[in-house]
Order: sequence, then structure tokens, then C-alpha cells
Amino acid sequence: MPTALIGTILLTLRGRGVGKTELERRVQWLTDRVRAKGGRVAHFGNAPLSEIIERGLEVLGKDLVGVVGGLPEPTYFAVDRFQ
Repeated sequence: MPTALIGTILLTLRGRGVGKTELERRVQWLTDRVRAKGGRVAHFGNAPLSEIIERGLEVLGKDLVGVVGGLPEPTYFAVDRFQ
């Protein structure tokens, strides 16, 4: 599930959040690590990673993922890290 990957990245970050480009890079890295260790990650056909992440962020919703505006790119953060 892309939501599990996104949630893992957001919950393990320190600081003010992560930009969209960096989030994509980290999700790709985590996907590669899971597969390298023999795990399975859902395949989403020919959909680009950016689209998959966008859909995952929509599923998680505003109650779980906050967005910082007014920056060169959207920056995402976990709303409540202890939930």
C-alpha cells in the first residue's frame, strides 16, 4: 500500500516535513529496500510514482497529513506523530 510507505516516511522524519520531490525519492528508496529484503510491494501498473503518492496522500487525508503552503513545492508532515 502506498499509504503505508508514505506514513512510514512521514512518521520517521524529523523537522518540518518533506517536500514532494523528496517524498517521492524516499518512497522509491523504501520500496527498493523492502524488495531487496524479500518483501512485497504492490505494483501499480504504468502509473507514475508521483501519481501514486498523490492518491495515497488523498486517502490519508487532512486529518493525518498536513501541507505547508507558500513554498516552492508542497511540503507534507504528519499532523499527529503520536496517534
